[in-house]
Amino acid sequence: MLSPKLSPILRQYIIVIGATLSILSPGFSLGWGSPVLVKLMKVENSTEMILSKPITTEEGSWLVSIVSLISMFAIVLIPLANVIGRKYCIVLSCLPNIIAGLIFVFSDKFWLVLFGRGLCGVSIGLLFPIISVYSAEISDKEIRGTLCSFIQIICALGCVTMFIVGPFISYISLNVLYTCITIVSSIPSLFIPRSPYFLYSKGRIQESLQVLTMLRGSEERAKEEIEQYSLYKRENEIEISKKIYKEKTFWKAIFISLTLAILSQCSGYNSVSFYLLTVLESTETSISPGIASAVVGGIQLFGACITACIVDKFGRKMILFSSFIGIALGMCGLGTFFKIKETQEIHGILNFLPIISIIFVIFSFIAGPASILFTLAAELFDRPAKTVGTSIAILVNMLFMFLAIKYSGIITSYVGVVWSYWMYSCISMLSCLFVIIFIPETKGKSFAEIQDKLKTGKSKMSFHVVTIRS
Repeated sequence: MLSPKLSPILRQYIIVIGATLSILSPGFSLGWGSPVLVKLMKVENSTEMILSKPITTEEGSWLVSIVSLISMFAIVLIPLANVIGRKYCIVLSCLPNIIAGLIFVFSDKFWLVLFGRGLCGVSIGLLFPIISVYSAEISDKEIRGTLCSFIQIICALGCVTMFIVGPFISYISLNVLYTCITIVSSIPSLFIPRSPYFLYSKGRIQESLQVLTMLRGSEERAKEEIEQYSLYKRENEIEISKKIYKEKTFWKAIFISLTLAILSQCSGYNSVSFYLLTVLESTETSISPGIASAVVGGIQLFGACITACIVDKFGRKMILFSSFIGIALGMCGLGTFFKIKETQEIHGILNFLPIISIIFVIFSFIAGPASILFTLAAELFDRPAKTVGTSIAILVNMLFMFLAIKYSGIITSYVGVVWSYWMYSCISMLSCLFVIIFIPETKGKSFAEIQDKLKTGKSKMSFHVVTIRS
């Protein structure tokens, strides 16, 4: 139990961070491939025999991409959040990652390692939507964006740890560290409170009131929120689960969340991030794999931290718009560099263009779509449909992430390096238009106010209002 001397805001921060620490393990999973594939494919001068035989390039691509593929199917387990609650679903979702870590440590068969990576996908598919929903239900509307952004910060912290440590320690040591940190980071979720909305939905009104009083700092504010819950409860009694999916606001939220997810993954970030060393090699830039990984991880962490600091000041819409502009500029810079390189030798300041462009792309993506998508998805859906709607958005996001990772090389070989980057730049500019026209500003608004905004459809005007106020 948190000390009564703590302010309500600080309590919310502590609780959400405690829940979000579980995302460290998915962060490790997403960064796992960069240092590990080199070790699993290593043949010459190898002093460590990891698997029974070195893996092929095709097997390596499956080890990287299967996490995104399997995470899509974890949606069938999401209803557990409405049965056993958000808290215990978070705890349960940590188990596949722990089992995966043990498999990585003790297995010498490729198919078992692939199975372990699939288990990592199960954890990712469950943890991201459930923690997004839990954080949104715990948070005050004034700090909801910041607290929901912690997901990307913790995930980036896991990635950067894997990027920095992975290249310099053995495969076994790396996966022992992976398993130990996964276990330790899962422990705080055992001590977080149950979601007040979940408790109310199960008829445990007094418990819900106690949790809300602790979170909001006064019984009066808690009762006001309970009153909002009662509106949903009355509708639940008339089969809200059937009614909600007939509402226009639900399908508007689905359209916005899914389109944003698709545009984000089609912006080309994955072709730059997951194949960073290939990109740098093609630009003939001299940089070691360890330094490159550390730089990427550092940029990701910095971008996530920046968003957490400003998301409740400047709003979701302005950050998304600015981020897609940054991605477009970065991709345009990469395409321009390779176009010039086709006809002449690169000298002077142009040698720095690819590095600057890559930094633009990675920072902008992490600070924008990667950090805002889960927050926005958790905010747009009405409470009864929140877990389902958020899960569908993340499912589509993971599907297109898998397709981008698996087939970006084929696209590049088909249309050429120059036009592939320029194509990504055009997609990012189209994403800017989508943000202006369709995405409502949710900063500082209650869930009821967000639903009203979806009904009125005044997204374009709200962009200008938020910009002026900011």
